[in-house]
Amino acid sequence: MARFDATTAREMLMEFFDNDDSDEEEVLLDLEEVLTDQNGEIIRTEDIIQAPSNRIIEEDEDEGWLCASNPPLVEPFTGTSEVKIDLSDDPKPSEFFKFFFPDEIIQDWVDQTNMYVLSKLDVTHELPEHSRLRSWRELTLDEMKVFLGLLINTGLVRKDNLREFWTTDVETITPFFSKNMSLKRFESIMWNFHINDNENDDGSDPLFKVRPFYSHLRQKYLDAYSPSQNLSFDEATCPYKGRLRFKVYNPMKPAKFGIKIYEVNESDTGYLLRMNVYIGSTEETPYHELVDLPDECSTTTKIVVGSLAYCGLLHKGHHVYLDNYYNSPELFNELTLLGTGACGTKSVQKPVSHHQFRLEIVRRLMNEAQNNPGPSSSGRKISNPPERLNLNLGHFPVYMEAKEGAKRKHPSRDCVITWQLSIVLIWSVLLIKMELDYRKRGRVMSAVLYTTCCG
Repeated sequence: MARFDATTAREMLMEFFDNDDSDEEEVLLDLEEVLTDQNGEIIRTEDIIQAPSNRIIEEDEDEGWLCASNPPLVEPFTGTSEVKIDLSDDPKPSEFFKFFFPDEIIQDWVDQTNMYVLSKLDVTHELPEHSRLRSWRELTLDEMKVFLGLLINTGLVRKDNLREFWTTDVETITPFFSKNMSLKRFESIMWNFHINDNENDDGSDPLFKVRPFYSHLRQKYLDAYSPSQNLSFDEATCPYKGRLRFKVYNPMKPAKFGIKIYEVNESDTGYLLRMNVYIGSTEETPYHELVDLPDECSTTTKIVVGSLAYCGLLHKGHHVYLDNYYNSPELFNELTLLGTGACGTKSVQKPVSHHQFRLEIVRRLMNEAQNNPGPSSSGRKISNPPERLNLNLGHFPVYMEAKEGAKRKHPSRDCVITWQLSIVLIWSVLLIKMELDYRKRGRVMSAVLYTTCCG
């Protein structure tokens, strides 16, 4: 493989700049300062080659292109980042819990749970002898708070199963749970826990069971905090493998099964401003009508703009960061018109592997071989080109039509090896034996192969 030394680099640069008719000094690089290694290969350059400002042609000027830099106009940030709830000078975690879980919400859970148990007792005429419902007593607000405290504490103390928290074994006992509530009472509350009245369920809302608290929580997120300038929009997966009709599967995620949630977060703190559970369709798309977004916009554009519109984060100079799934010129244009900046990642196409490169050559050769299949192994000419080629074997089965007057009416098969196959095999053997590194030396060999075989 030929290497580029300093002399070759000098000739290439001079040939490039000699093609220009301008008398202006174009090269700000002293060619003697080109650094090379012991093999004469260029490592780096100390200075930068700059093209003159008059290199732009007239056709580009007519289309509005300029040599001068044109920085984008960025809307100033007019929002304020602050906590909007009243807290003490030294706020405790319990104060935040009270804000998101007030007594009114917990009391509503108590009422719905008692109502659900009564409905089960009304329709159940004959209860089993040892049914827990026979010993059910009315649930109270204090008892529900104890239940929530124990439920949160199960995430802090690791056990194999729920019953292990009430074990009496001396080695693994955790008396905190048994001192506050019995296991039977805890299981009874958990099995009958309800948030919404089942009699109002018409089957149209997949989130009906948790809809009141779900709506309450989303509003509380906005009432508690006003974010800073930088925001993040992305999706999250809540792991779940149970029976659920809007459960999603994504093999690229660490949690392959779960509930997909669209989220708007503050970049600096990660505070959740908006969440939307994906239930087969998104609830955020109708909110794009708040900003008169065109109906022909894509679904991802409507989701992002609708979420920001519901949160009241548009026209304030916020910057939204997204991944390549949501990025599109359409979304960026709409956000710019709404006084919101956007920034996102872009997928870079990976280099073609040796296998893909040679496979493309094989496909090209096979397409050309249809017009000239060559002689068969028996010496007979093939009237029709192969209808199907098997690339997994070292030969190609082709179909031969039956001759006139022959007893066999169905076409027979024969094997042929074309001259294109020989070229592919030879180059493949050479590439394997030389053990070329594609990123360092294989590019030139692959380019020669592609030019030779594919024109």
